[in-house]
Amino acid sequence: MAVKVGNSWVSETAYAYAKQRAQLEEMNSGALQSLSEKFPDTSFSTDTAPFSASGVNNIAIAPNILRQMENDPEKRLEYEALIYDCVQLQKSLKGAVLPGGSKLLTQGFIIDQKGNLSSWSISRSEGGTQRSRQALSKKERGVWMRQILDGDKKSSLWKAPEKKDGFARPPKFH
Repeated sequence: MAVKVGNSWVSETAYAYAKQRAQLEEMNSGALQSLSEKFPDTSFSTDTAPFSASGVNNIAIAPNILRQMENDPEKRLEYEALIYDCVQLQKSLKGAVLPGGSKLLTQGFIIDQKGNLSSWSISRSEGGTQRSRQALSKKERGVWMRQILDGDKKSSLWKAPEKKDGFARPPKFH
């Protein structure tokens, strides 16, 4: 059956879909706005793809986690505390020179749809640009800095740039 929306007639399915998406966007917008007010120097988004932002103060949160934060005060407390730790670490990384003389260009954290935490970064050295991504344990905050700065080889999904004829090549995903 058709439903009139504004000056258009659409299917009930299309109307239900659009209404649900609008409600979801409104809720996510409210949650992201609230986080932005609490952590004004941090850029929040729902784009959980690594390497998708600029600067060193990025936190991406999956939409379902934002909904959990909206609906469950315990989850809100849990994730806001986790975000606080991420923000504090990001502040200490601003302008950091990494081991080997690399300069941190871009960095961020991701809270994925399962609530897992990961970090990504892009750094530059004389050898070229390097991308790094690590899974971080929410239970072991004390090792985050070392993992991020050292580029934990076990969990890193990126290899250092390959050199051929003295020129750095783009990193390869492995």
